[in-house]
Amino acid sequence: MLFIPAFSPNLNLIEWLWKFCKKQIFIISIILVLEWMLVAIFSKILTGVLCNCDLC
Repeated sequence: MLFIPAFSPNLNLIEWLWKFCKKQIFIISIILVLEWMLVAIFSKILTGVLCNCDLC
């Protein structure tokens, strides 16, 4: 048996796993949002360039 204090996130392996997973999910979500924003911006730019009308 190994004594682990009541609050010891550095010694608890599941805390390391949760920290890693949260970081990865955060990074992936930022990348997806940026990708979505770039697609929206470029589609507006291309629509305006290709169409040249006031309806777009």
